[in-house]
Amino acid sequence: MRKRFFRGVAAAIVLFFAQVTGAAPPSDPSTWESSVVTTGKVMFVSGDLKINDFSAVLDNGLVGVFVPSITNRPVGVYRFGAGTDNYSLLAVYGSTGGSGNGALPNEALSFWFHDNTTGLTTLALAPNGTVTYQGASPSYTYPSAVPLRVYYPPTITAFDNNGAVGAQVAIAGTNFCAVSGNDNVTFTGGVRATVDNVVNGMNLVVTVPAGAQSGPIRITTPGGSFLTSGSFAVPPKITGFSPGSGGQSASVTISGYNFGSTPAVAFAGASATVVSASDNEVVATVPADAITGTITVTTSVGTADSSASFSVQPTVVGFTPTSGRVGDNVTITGYNFDDSSASATSVSFNGVAADIVPGTLTRTSLVASVPVGADNGAITVTTVGGQAISAWIFTVVVLPPNHFPAPVPSGFVTTAGGTIKKNGVPASMGDEVAAWSVHRKPGQTTKFEKTLIGRAMLTTPGGVLSGMEIYGDNTATTGAVEGAGQGEEICFVLWSDSEQRAYYAYKNGTTGDPVSVTWDNAAGSATVDLDFVPGNRYPLRNGAWNLFSHGVLAGYYKGSIPTKPQLSGVIWDNVALSMANAFPFKSLGSKLDRVVGNDGSGNKVYLAGVGGTMTWFAPGYGYWVKMKTAADNQVLSWMTVPGPLSAGTEALTFGADNTVWTLGGYWGNAVTYNLSGYDPSGELLPVSASDNVVVSPMGQVWTSIAGSYDRVVTSDVTGNHLYLPGLPSQIKYLGPGYGYWIKMKNSAGLTYPAGTR
Repeated sequence: MRKRFFRGVAAAIVLFFAQVTGAAPPSDPSTWESSVVTTGKVMFVSGDLKINDFSAVLDNGLVGVFVPSITNRPVGVYRFGAGTDNYSLLAVYGSTGGSGNGALPNEALSFWFHDNTTGLTTLALAPNGTVTYQGASPSYTYPSAVPLRVYYPPTITAFDNNGAVGAQVAIAGTNFCAVSGNDNVTFTGGVRATVDNVVNGMNLVVTVPAGAQSGPIRITTPGGSFLTSGSFAVPPKITGFSPGSGGQSASVTISGYNFGSTPAVAFAGASATVVSASDNEVVATVPADAITGTITVTTSVGTADSSASFSVQPTVVGFTPTSGRVGDNVTITGYNFDDSSASATSVSFNGVAADIVPGTLTRTSLVASVPVGADNGAITVTTVGGQAISAWIFTVVVLPPNHFPAPVPSGFVTTAGGTIKKNGVPASMGDEVAAWSVHRKPGQTTKFEKTLIGRAMLTTPGGVLSGMEIYGDNTATTGAVEGAGQGEEICFVLWSDSEQRAYYAYKNGTTGDPVSVTWDNAAGSATVDLDFVPGNRYPLRNGAWNLFSHGVLAGYYKGSIPTKPQLSGVIWDNVALSMANAFPFKSLGSKLDRVVGNDGSGNKVYLAGVGGTMTWFAPGYGYWVKMKTAADNQVLSWMTVPGPLSAGTEALTFGADNTVWTLGGYWGNAVTYNLSGYDPSGELLPVSASDNVVVSPMGQVWTSIAGSYDRVVTSDVTGNHLYLPGLPSQIKYLGPGYGYWIKMKNSAGLTYPAGTR
């Protein structure tokens, strides 16, 4: 942009001097020389004098020396010859017999300079420090030269009228200084410029600093300050934008300087709608005709271009048909598809690359064929500007092989049907539901086993489950359990084929409340509407105390989130006024009697239907869960804990508040630890539990806090079991759902060994 030179007019002049002023000089410097009283004690001072840091060209200028003890005359005067800036043998007279005829020992000297050319009388600064009278004997010379500096107020008479950040700007005026740092030039916005050059005290060259705004320029020197009446115009500058990509109507925040209140914004030349604007930030929306390229912001002063390109993402509006077989053609509609070349746009079905039918690619539509290997999922269109993922799922009518093995038919069958959801939306074709029975081993009172008693695949859209056969137990065979017993709660698992993972927790698919499904009759039918979510289900013995813990990163609290140490990543749910609202407690229904926890600060109790002192329930800690005896004499009930499963690698600090006994828990989900030679197959396990890891000794489980704990005690149906470091262990097993008492000696962070996962 073409620059003009603006004139500057003083808006403010401020004089300031950081110097001991001493006595003020007489108003008439012509009397200085005649009023000096010479004495026998004299100190000679020499040096140079500069005006505004430049060598002075003086014509009979005077330097007068004053002290606080004498208020009406100087104690020394020096007159400069024409065209000189040095002074030598400036005699400063000391006191003889009193304080009225000269300077006192160690008295501070003030130097005043009278300029015969300008008629100004100003304080002369001694930049090397305060000068004191040291004339203890006649003809004493000050130990070093005393330079003197006189500063006159600066003025700006003209300056370049505009410039971008980083540009050099010329400023003309008077009384600029030569010493680095004595010329302080600031632009509107309060930012200081770098002074690149000073010429003869009349011209400056400065660099426009980042953050400079349009407005007056101020220069400040030791002689004062000057603010221009005219304004310097700073064109806009873009320093960045966020996000770096987006589709039509996406909101983009542009950062920088000097945008003003009414800037114009364009994306690669396409005009955008400005939502809001300030000097440092503009929010605009991506226009429909935008393409990938730079962003520009234009004001009345100029235009700024972004250094980086904004990537305009494509958008998928829809596709038809919504399901099909491999090889079928699908028409995809949207905008910002790149039709510049055959390879500029690509399509994938749930991550599997598809071919675009030649001649069908336009800016707003294309036709692609369903590729081999495609599965149910979103359709993605990719261009140089980014990716567009459809909001709807394309259903591929090809079913995968069964994930679960086939159950063994028992001859006693209930047919289940209903709607299966996954995280609130219908499950996909190819997803699979399995039913499990967990029960006592025949002839055993303390051993349990699990049996697959049903399996079905979703073969129609909408999450419809039809014709799932669930097998019951043949009570005539006393030596085996083939299926569910009468009144037994069944545990379901959903296998998501598209994610290749299992979902173990579920809710009522309509209300979101905990739900249980029991085997009610043989050769009947049941309606099953389940919404499977991340989490786990843990079996608990009815009519007994269960020392329990869970490995789901979900916590429940009333009042406020606990301050006790917790596992990282816990998602907290406020249960309002009652722990009865905690989903795990609700999932046990009327069979729950009470829950007791101890975080090291005493027992915390929840009584079902009553309340109590318990205010939170979280992973990593252990709990005594007392179950009522079931009216139908069923052995087990299932606690459902929804939420993300712990990886088992998190850490938790025990004994942080100098507590001793704490109810601790195991937060792993896929590993069980057992002593060498111990058969853990009969332990009471969640359906999700899998890998066994042999440890010897058992103390390997608590290696991370070795030396910081005293003992571990756990309890199961067979009684209490103790582990003392260094001694044979009564504890032979630790797995998902199990808790324990741990006696700490000092604070330490517990992590579990990785094992096999």
